[in-house]
Amino acid sequence: MAKQGLRKQLVSLEGIQWLDTAKSYYFIPVTQLSLEEPEVAAERQYLHSVESYAGNIGGNFNNILVYHYPSGSLKPIFDRRINIFQYQTIAYDSTAVLILMGWTKDTNQDGKLSYDDNTQLFYYSLANDELYEVDMLGFRYISHEFLSPEKELIITVREDTNNDGEFSDEQDRTILLKHSFVDHTTISIVDKLLLDQLQKIIDG
Repeated sequence: MAKQGLRKQLVSLEGIQWLDTAKSYYFIPVTQLSLEEPEVAAERQYLHSVESYAGNIGGNFNNILVYHYPSGSLKPIFDRRINIFQYQTIAYDSTAVLILMGWTKDTNQDGKLSYDDNTQLFYYSLANDELYEVDMLGFRYISHEFLSPEKELIITVREDTNNDGEFSDEQDRTILLKHSFVDHTTISIVDKLLLDQLQKIIDG
């Protein structure tokens, strides 16, 4: 459709939510409407189609706008195609961080960004106006928790334990990573040597 100068999705804004109310920063999720009939596009900038899922916490978004209320300034966080399915705001040391879960890569190559792709974890830091992607070290994201005193994310991921190129609930184990909001690095909490030692214990 894009090549024909037509579009089937229309950008739409999904309300306004707080990011840092003390400093008057908010964010506006950007979503899309699916048009019944293709509409002629005014410009040659197009939003790629993504697969929508109803009922997910957070929703289905194509971008996030950071809004500074006093100045009226607006800034999109992403400059590339993304499907965001969940987000959360956290605060520490008088600053705010917006955590985003979604996909920018069609890892299963089916032409869609969906739950069948490997989830990516991003966060936007208001303090330095930067977007970061969390390095999963080749593992598959499952969930995360924020530890406020340590300024770290604890991330549960799945390992391709049997090296078959798949991440199976039955065949592959889960491990824990930690990601620092200070130096933006990711490491395993339990190293492979200790995992092997634990394996030998249960193997007898």
